Amino acid sequence: MAEKNQKNRPAKTKKSDPRNRYMRGSKLSEHRFLKVVRAYADDLTVSEAAKATRIAERSVRPLYDRLRERLMRGVISNPKAFGWSGFFLFEDTVISTRGHAIFDIVSESDFFASTRARHAPRVGLTTELHPERFSSLLFETTVRIFCALSTRDLENSLYSEDIRQAIDDVQEISRFIAERQNRSLNENLYDILEAEFPKLVSRFADVLMRDEFGNLIDNASFHRHSAEVFYNDLRRYLFIDPLS
Repeated sequence: MAEKNQKNRPAKTKKSDPRNRYMRGSKLSEHRFLKVVRAYADDLTVSEAAKATRIAERSVRPLYDRLRERLMRGVISNPKAFGWSGFFLFEDTVISTRGHAIFDIVSESDFFASTRARHAPRVGLTTELHPERFSSLLFETTVRIFCALSTRDLENSLYSEDIRQAIDDVQEISRFIAERQNRSLNENLYDILEAEFPKLVSRFADVLMRDEFGNLIDNASFHRHSAEVFYNDLRRYLFIDPLS
């Protein structure tokens, strides 16, 4: 009889998924962990996130730090995710010259000043004591800006007509120097151009990159679902590369 009852019992099923696929070994359930990710994507402070998720601030704060670290890895690994921010900010795994120019622009903006003022308590922000946290907030802010952009034509959004004309002018000067570097014609003009050209190019590169970012914003339409872009791309990356 006992043997018959055992046969009628449903077979035990093995759990196919871990408790939290986005953070290995976490005490938080996947549902509650994603609430923290959502709060981070919505740009809530640690205290705001703690209230919204009913998770202690001492638990939310280190999660925020780890999410920032994963955000950078996600942007580098997926250049076309997070509003194409990796495409504009990095070359391979290193911040590109263009990326440095964009960070400079964002760091000088009123938008970042207000963001820094609001989130300073969240990151314990002082540039002298926590320069790495200042950088992470600047990086996060820049990525959020890209997530808010919806470009219609990426390649044609980069440069204004004035900059395109300036590119042509610089190329023409470059060709002139190359053609006459071994000739005696127009020696005075050649000497002047040869001396001034490197200075022109060095200044032009910075202007070019600043115009590129500004014109990209001007030719893009801001949408109201930037937090969704940020959240979904971060969640997708965490699924591939979970916290541990």
